[in-house]
Formats: sequence, structure tokens, C-alpha cells
Amino acid sequence: RDIGVTGVQTCALPISMLLGADLGLDSLDLAQTIVLLERSLGSDPFRLPPPAGGRPAIRTVADLIEVYHSAAAAVHP
Repeated sequence: RDIGVTGVQTCALPISMLLGADLGLDSLDLAQTIVLLERSLGSDPFRLPPPAGGRPAIRTVADLIEVYHSAAAAVHP
């Protein structure tokens, strides 16, 4: 665990953790997390057109990371 610049204690999360079942996030929590990520990263991957085949469900930490990773790759190939 670490104390970040905001003074909030942080820790690494296994990417396999389920956002709902393991972390207790509901849809509002996920929306707030996405807004915070957008502000922190300066990127909103949900404003980009979805990839061919549509956007996969976001169920795990890894799914959330992949959405941002894919968006960054699309913007900066």
C-alpha cells in the first residue's frame, strides 16, 4: 500500500478482480471511476467509435484497462 499525492491510501489490484463482485462497484461507481480516469488521463475512450464487433463488457479491472489501452492505440497508432 502507498499514500498517493492525493493523500489517499492506494494499493495494486489484481487485474482479474471483478469490478462488481470483488470490488463492490455498482454502475454509478463505475461511471464515477470512468469520469475520474477521463480527467486523470485526458482521454475518454467511450467517445471514440466502438471497435469492429462492438465494445466488450467491462467486468474486470483488466477489461477496463483494455478499453483505455485500445483507445490509446487507436489515437496514437
